[in-house]
Amino acid sequence: MTIKNLGINDMMDDRDGFGKAGLIAYLAVVFITGLFFSFKNTPLTGLDERFHFFRSYQISQGGILAHKINGEDGTWGGCVSDKALQYVWPFFISQDQNKPASKAEAKQRAESIDASDNSHNTCFNFAPSAAYSPLLYMPSAIGIAASRAIGMGIDGQMYTGRIANLIIYVAMVFLAVSLMPVMKLPTLFILSFPTLINLASSYSPDPVTNSVTAIFIACCLRMAILREGLFWQVFFLSGLVGLLKITNVAFLPFLMLIPLTVFSSSKKGILFIGGSMAFGLLVGAAWNIHYAWIPSQFWHSGGDAKAAMSMLKSEPVATVAFLLKSVWIQTPDMFNRMFATFGGGPQLFTWTIGGPYCRMAIMLIVASAFLSLPKKKIEISIARIALLPIMSIGSVVLIFAALWIGFSPLNLGIVAGVQGRYFATSLLTLVIFIGLILSYSSSATRLANSNQSSKSTVCNIVALVYLILITYVCYQSVMRYLPLYI
Repeated sequence: MTIKNLGINDMMDDRDGFGKAGLIAYLAVVFITGLFFSFKNTPLTGLDERFHFFRSYQISQGGILAHKINGEDGTWGGCVSDKALQYVWPFFISQDQNKPASKAEAKQRAESIDASDNSHNTCFNFAPSAAYSPLLYMPSAIGIAASRAIGMGIDGQMYTGRIANLIIYVAMVFLAVSLMPVMKLPTLFILSFPTLINLASSYSPDPVTNSVTAIFIACCLRMAILREGLFWQVFFLSGLVGLLKITNVAFLPFLMLIPLTVFSSSKKGILFIGGSMAFGLLVGAAWNIHYAWIPSQFWHSGGDAKAAMSMLKSEPVATVAFLLKSVWIQTPDMFNRMFATFGGGPQLFTWTIGGPYCRMAIMLIVASAFLSLPKKKIEISIARIALLPIMSIGSVVLIFAALWIGFSPLNLGIVAGVQGRYFATSLLTLVIFIGLILSYSSSATRLANSNQSSKSTVCNIVALVYLILITYVCYQSVMRYLPLYI
């Protein structure tokens, strides 16, 4: 059953002053920028790309689910073609030695591998990616499988997997922004951070995690604001949110923004909202319990999960205070790393471009939030809107807690292993909260109802300036990549 919008669409600016043609043009530039990353970045120098490549290649060969290696608990992995391993292994060696890789040697190696009739697979432990859902790697795995099916060599397969991931990400960003009933421009700006473009141009699973979660949020908001009956879509997406990453369950309370008036009865509404949240939680818990592994053991980081859990039980207040202290200390730098972090290896292969670029991006996102304000007050209670900052902060703390328990040494003083890219959805949630709160301001709604032709022009200018900014940052990063693959 679909609930009619009852004229509510009339109060919404479906374009946020930035039409579909502008969105397509914007994402076309993002895609072209991503292609430079796909081809210019040294193979397997993306953030944790060496592990993600193995998972993608395993899935492309039909190994959808990971299995234990030698029957040992926590050693999740799979079988990967020896040809793929022979091609990528020298890249890992050069990275570990902080040395550039040679294109000539890589080309010669690829030709030798392609001429070989070796059809053997090697099975090994790559738990950091093997324990993730295959859904996260489907775009790159499909790209690898398709390129192999048409006879492309091992080097072509590597690049095609990257490009397929980029194509799917750009398409899903288009869908997420199109579905968002509010804050379209800020959503577009956050999902096109240079960090996220770089990740989408690699074998990272984060593009699927971020875009699917954004689509889930958009669908919940459409039900809450536009009163659309997206019942099965939202229920299905709730399960995916839990399956993507267990920490993503922090965003399931977006379901609680949906008013019971959307349903034919209050009882059905309560059952749907509660059932969807339970579905997401159960899917996430079931997957992560079955594919449990200990990051500190794999990475040899010195963390002690048992000791951390014991401390959490015996000193809960002190533990929470420690986590909040870590969040406070690391947050300022987190914005820089969330905005533009590149590479994924030793010091030579990893860098962040922040400072004035990040500050300008934040200012433009704030400006876009004001330009994206709805024409009238959103009919969602303040109490429900207050769930958004709770989700945003809660997701950050949950990620810090997960890394502290599974990875970080207890005597370090702060939580180790935290990456800025983990918090893009938390920032998006906070920006949506600001937009919904501002809709209660009469002066803000007057701004939203100002001359639409002028507003559209300003939106286009802001989007263009932001696009130039992120393109320039990406250009700087590509130039830093060039000496790494000579």
